[in-house]
Amino acid sequence: MLDAYSQFLDSPIGPIELKNLSDVFERIQDNLSQRFPEIAAKRAGNVARNDIAAFLNATNGDPDRLKQILRSELLPYRDTMVVSISERFSRMNPEERRAIDATLRLIHRSPYDILFRADAGKQLASSGKEFEKFFVAVKSQSPTIRELRYENLIVEKALFNKLILKAQDRNYFIWIPSFFAKEGAAALIQRVAVTNEHIMLARLHELPSGVGKFEDFFRAATDNLGVLGKNTLIPEELSDFVQKVGDYQVIPPIDLDDVFTFQREEAEKKERARLVEEEKLRLQEEQRREEQNRKTEQFRQRFRPVMEQRQQAVQQFQQVPTGGDKDSIYLGQRLDFDQLVSAINRRVPEKELPAQVKPAGEFYLPLPGFQRNVAIVGSSGSGRSTTTKRVLDGIAKAASKKIIVIDPKGEHRGLAWKYG
Repeated sequence: MLDAYSQFLDSPIGPIELKNLSDVFERIQDNLSQRFPEIAAKRAGNVARNDIAAFLNATNGDPDRLKQILRSELLPYRDTMVVSISERFSRMNPEERRAIDATLRLIHRSPYDILFRADAGKQLASSGKEFEKFFVAVKSQSPTIRELRYENLIVEKALFNKLILKAQDRNYFIWIPSFFAKEGAAALIQRVAVTNEHIMLARLHELPSGVGKFEDFFRAATDNLGVLGKNTLIPEELSDFVQKVGDYQVIPPIDLDDVFTFQREEAEKKERARLVEEEKLRLQEEQRREEQNRKTEQFRQRFRPVMEQRQQAVQQFQQVPTGGDKDSIYLGQRLDFDQLVSAINRRVPEKELPAQVKPAGEFYLPLPGFQRNVAIVGSSGSGRSTTTKRVLDGIAKAASKKIIVIDPKGEHRGLAWKYG
């Protein structure tokens, strides 16, 4: 509406004008009244102003939000309009039907919004490269269709709308698919389109299993709606489906639909394979865990008698709060046995054990009950020297008598110096 009314203003309607709708429409009405005194300019202007003000108010001036509102308003009428549009195809000749079929398939499959801009008063064919590529796709399926007939055809059948766009330097016609053609493209194709015998799809299914080499070609074809440059390399297996139209090589839209279908099937096949592989890995992991648990339980059963003896042996050690007291000697941390068994069973390297096995408490040696004739035994690196140092240090702290240490290697000189 604003585009239509803006021709009666001295400048295009922009954000400033939208904030002053009443003033804008006053100027429009004055202009209309002077130039066309016989028409009901005031009433028409008021209706337009109220509609635009309502839209702006509903969307807080947000055009994207406005599109969403209009779409939700139009959706309930989509099916009715699809039937109405399809009824307009009854008298078309075969060439026109193929042109409309190609147009519907291009609208339906386009990965981007289709929009053609032509200078006001000029034909759609003047829109430039975008329309040129679109039209060669149509001609690949309908070779004898002429541009002017095609332009009239898509307007007659309500597939495209022609809007006015006012810019600072000139006016444009903007050609876009109608809402109902875009939203109802699949239904319209089902009702009025040319029958697709899926010959190309059958060929694609016959391709060797390594279809990966065709992926770039498929992507280029679908991204460009089947229109490729004249120097684009075409796979020999598909060359008979590609037509040369002007400076382009084109896969007709009806065959391009098969490419889209094939891509979707391949994607679904890959997704199914991925899910199968995931399930396989999940079952393997489940089996691995079950086997791990079985081995862990076997390990526990095997070492349970040893651990029971160990538990009895350490009963004499008194577990006291961290720091102990003057009548006890701190020997070290008590590890979580189940975690230790699990780590050993998993062959965790010794240097990583501290990170894998949590302490479950501390061991203290009570001094009052400490007996003589104690042997500290263990394999190399198991902690004999450290344990001996802690025992000697604890006894030295509490003892009133001298302690004699026979220390051929000099490992405990530090303790001798510490206690003089």
